[in-house]
Amino acid sequence: MRLLLALAGLFLATPALADTIAVYTMPDGQMTMTVEIASSGELRVSMGGKMIEEMQRRHPEVDVAQIGGIVRDGENYMLQPGPDGKVRVIRMTDAAAVMKEFMEGHLRDVPTPPDEVLEGPKLVEHGTATINGRIGKAFYVGDAKGVPVVVISTDPDLAELGAAMRRQFASSMQMLGSTGFPASGNFMDAALAQGAPLALSGMQLQTVRHDAIPAARFVLPAAPLPLDQVRTLMQPQQPAAPARRP
Repeated sequence: MRLLLALAGLFLATPALADTIAVYTMPDGQMTMTVEIASSGELRVSMGGKMIEEMQRRHPEVDVAQIGGIVRDGENYMLQPGPDGKVRVIRMTDAAAVMKEFMEGHLRDVPTPPDEVLEGPKLVEHGTATINGRIGKAFYVGDAKGVPVVVISTDPDLAELGAAMRRQFASSMQMLGSTGFPASGNFMDAALAQGAPLALSGMQLQTVRHDAIPAARFVLPAAPLPLDQVRTLMQPQQPAAPARRP
């Protein structure tokens, strides 16, 4: 099951609504994530970096520029380019439904995790951290130190980014929870409620600008796939049977 990638609060002192383009990267450049947020609330996420470049090298027929997702009219869609050059649009609610079917069919005998696992790791604020020149509150797992799990900025210029990231996180947790996976994320949501993430799960905010984003960026590039086709795409790949010797 390869899909998944992978968030609603309003903030005081929020500036006038404007489009926002934010770029996050892994420190080693393996992955980049560009988040485009329209003033109307629509959102698009695009992926890049060394891992995507390697994918393009191995599969030149795939349009890797289409990898990502769109949030339009309150619904989340995943964009998955196919080897035929066409992009597949998948409703995340359909992907969650297929995952739930898999969980119910294969993991019905797995015991329910204890409450502390369901709650997720406890995040505790310990001072501040500076990420690419921006200072934010640093949150760690319990008393652990080292690299913070998330760094939150209360800069009003990042308010729309913070609200969008919190909406998406909440949406992801809700969909994962509907599949049967333990996914409450209470502590992370409490951190995201305080502002915009400068660092989150290894990715760091590099740049933010407020250039106007063409409306076409938030138009679905194709009609969403029917549920039965999503089910076929998400079926675990069975290893090919070894050839018989004569």
